Amino acid sequence: MCGATQPNKAKIGGCLSLLQSWARFRFLFLRPRVDHPYTFPLITRWNHLASYARLPTCLEYIRLLLDQRSEAQFQWTLYEDPAIRAVIPDEYLQNPNVWHVKVPLVKFAIVEMHQSDRVLRQFGFRQPIPVAPEVLDDHHKIDLRQLHTDWPRFWSHYIQIWEDRYDYIPTRESIIVPELAYVPEYMPWFRIHGKPYLLSEKERQRQLRVQRERRGPLNPRRRDDDTGPSTAPTQSPGPATGPTQSLGLTVQPSTPTAQPLQMMSGTYSSPFMYPSLYMFPFSSPMVGWNAWPSSSPFSITPSGPLIYRQPSHEGLQEGRSGSSSF
Repeated sequence: MCGATQPNKAKIGGCLSLLQSWARFRFLFLRPRVDHPYTFPLITRWNHLASYARLPTCLEYIRLLLDQRSEAQFQWTLYEDPAIRAVIPDEYLQNPNVWHVKVPLVKFAIVEMHQSDRVLRQFGFRQPIPVAPEVLDDHHKIDLRQLHTDWPRFWSHYIQIWEDRYDYIPTRESIIVPELAYVPEYMPWFRIHGKPYLLSEKERQRQLRVQRERRGPLNPRRRDDDTGPSTAPTQSPGPATGPTQSLGLTVQPSTPTAQPLQMMSGTYSSPFMYPSLYMFPFSSPMVGWNAWPSSSPFSITPSGPLIYRQPSHEGLQEGRSGSSSF
């Protein structure tokens, strides 16, 4: 990420799963909903089923959200949440000073700088104007294909900085009030050397339109493909009755659709996990309930051959005098 701090960079590389987890924890307005307790490492939270309801999927809308809400709704001090701190091992909380050191991180052939001085607000400190990031582009060309390399000796300079890490703690000043989260000179500097917005001022004035989440009807009714929903009274089907009849309209029983017990990832092309809030990966709590919009709200299982009658005067009389009418 050292090279990605430069405003003219358009591409990044590295462990993007960690970057995605970092963004989800801090951009609350782009975070999918996960109904599961926090676990450690925190990135494992996204291994569970997530709901993307009411979240934009268009890149244009995501950029608009970032420009409109990042300043007011960014989660700076994530680890102050007691629910999150409860799952972090004590060894990582014993000495918070190690979080703030500006040192290289070395692992075999890889060296990356921990540029803590550029994100001091995430540690609860005022943000000053940082120094230029250290560029390690030449080091990024080095990999494990250099066989028989003594890596501790090869990176001895950076390893020594790590050993003396507490000598590289940046100047820290606690934030008293949110309005003083950065020094007065920082924002003018950032507008020139940084990239405060992704869109132009005119584009940022647009109204974000996110498709509302669809919910199933509270009192589902069968919808006929041609005539629309029927409002006429119908017969209540018994366990072994024939086709349902109404006044002047013959309604044929629909074949019940089995509700799945578990939703598999990738079943729907929509970013929403379930098309309806009433579709859960477990059996329905209501007898006869079926959340599929194209099926009958109650299961109809004819036990004998179906007899279809043309609507007639006798049929109307039979429907009115029958024992199963409403």
